[in-house]
Amino acid sequence: MNNIFFSVVIPCYNSKDYIIETLQSLKNQTFKDFEIVLIDDHSTDDSFKIAKKYFEDNNLVGQCVVKDLTNYPKGVSGARNQGINLAVGEWICFLDSDDLFIRDKLFCTFNLINQNPDIKAFHHAVTEFDDTTGKSIQNIVLDALRGIHYKLPALLDANNICTSTVTMKRDLLIDIGKFNVNLNGIEDYYCWLVVSTQLPWCYSCDILTLYRVRKESLMGFKPLNHYIKQNVSLLRCIKSINIISYPDYIKLQTHLMDKIIIYYTNNSVNRFGMFKTYLGLFNLVKYRYFSTFLQNIYRITKNYWLFLLFKK
Repeated sequence: MNNIFFSVVIPCYNSKDYIIETLQSLKNQTFKDFEIVLIDDHSTDDSFKIAKKYFEDNNLVGQCVVKDLTNYPKGVSGARNQGINLAVGEWICFLDSDDLFIRDKLFCTFNLINQNPDIKAFHHAVTEFDDTTGKSIQNIVLDALRGIHYKLPALLDANNICTSTVTMKRDLLIDIGKFNVNLNGIEDYYCWLVVSTQLPWCYSCDILTLYRVRKESLMGFKPLNHYIKQNVSLLRCIKSINIISYPDYIKLQTHLMDKIIIYYTNNSVNRFGMFKTYLGLFNLVKYRYFSTFLQNIYRITKNYWLFLLFKK
C-alpha cells in the first residue's frame, strides 16, 4: 500500500442511485496502481452501505469510511480533506460520487505525469451527460489551454475546472491547506486559485471524465443569498491571504459579484419569484456591494414591467 501511485478521493453524499456506477468506472480502469478513498459525508440514505458492499464484493483496494461526525464538519470540503489525510498515494485524483472516469483515465494521467515531471497539477477535458437520459450534452474542451500554462488569468474570469478532472500531487494539497471548510459550494474554485498563484498546470484536451448533470446540481437551485454569501466569502479569503495583485482581485470581484450574481439573480426570479429575489438582493447591501445591488434591482424590475406590458 505504501507504493500506491494514485489515490482516488470520493466524497459521497446521498448517492445511492449513482455510487455503484461510479465505483464500476474505477474497477474497469486499465491502470491498476491506485486505491479508492471513499468518505461518506453524513448521508441520510443507503449510500455507505451500498458502497461498502461493493468494496467487499469486488475486492477494491482502498478505504470506504464513514466520517466521524464529531471531528469533521458536514460538507464536501471536510470529506475531501479527510480523504486526502487517509490517502497513501503520491497523487490525488478527485472524483465526485455521481461522475465517471473513462477506462483509460488513470493510464492517460500517469503518462501525462511522466511526460511532465516538474508539474504538480493536472486537469483535462470533460463530457457533460444528462442524468435522466444518459445522453451527452456537450464536450467541454479548452483547446486554448492545451499543455502547460499559468492558469490564474483564465480563472479570474471563470471557474473552468471540473473537480472530477483534477489530479494533484498530495504534498501540494497539504502545503496549501487542502480545501477550505468555511466555503460552501465554492471551495474548489478557491483551491484552484490558490494553486494557480504558485505554479502552472498541465491541461489535456483528451476527454477522460464524464460529468453527470442532475437537476438538483444545476447552478441557481438554492436561494440567492446562498450564492451571494459564498462569493463574498471567497473574496474575503483571497483578500486575507494576499496572494494576488489588486488589479487581479478587482477582476475576480467583477466576475463573482457582477457577472455571476446576474446569473444567479435571473435564476432566482425564475425559480423563486420576484419577492424572494428582492429579499436575496438586499444581502448585497449587508456586504456593502451597493452598485451590484442597484444594478440588479433596476434590471429585474425593468424586465418585470416589460414582461407585463407585452403580456397585455
